[in-house]
Amino acid sequence: MASVIVKNYANAIFDIAKNKDKVVCFKDELTLVKQVYLDNKDLVNVMSHPEVIKESKKNIIGQIFKVDKDLLSFLKVLVENDRFAHLIDICDEYVKLANNDLNIESVVVETAIKLDEKQINNIKSMLEKRLNKTIELNEVIKPSCLAGIRIVLKDEVLDNTIDTKLNKMRSSISNN
Repeated sequence: MASVIVKNYANAIFDIAKNKDKVVCFKDELTLVKQVYLDNKDLVNVMSHPEVIKESKKNIIGQIFKVDKDLLSFLKVLVENDRFAHLIDICDEYVKLANNDLNIESVVVETAIKLDEKQINNIKSMLEKRLNKTIELNEVIKPSCLAGIRIVLKDEVLDNTIDTKLNKMRSSISNN
């Protein structure tokens, strides 16, 4: 669960995005900011180092992140208020707010092998009809699935994998 700090900052940047009709833009840019931050250990080390002054950190942010000026100002506020350590969680919380506003459901599809485009489109279409939302599908290859598919929604798991069926049979046999 997101902390109060994370929720407050995510709500603040969401309100700005909503008022300026930039919800999608900020979602895309915050996703990119998060990825760049996670992929760059040197950046993480500099931004979390207590001896690097805030002004230097803000300059680094301005040089690295070529994002909307309001979003850049927000990132600098995080530095100024010693909240940059919460960046990843704030980005994740913002995406949840944006997806809710845009009627998008983020779904994880786990399979043993990569799905082709037709299979992905069929799954998306089925889920969009069922949920009455636009589906943002994230495919995860998990060899442990053996065969079949596992779909992880916000509060539901649709599991049609062989390993789950085998586990249910084992459980059933051991209980009898």
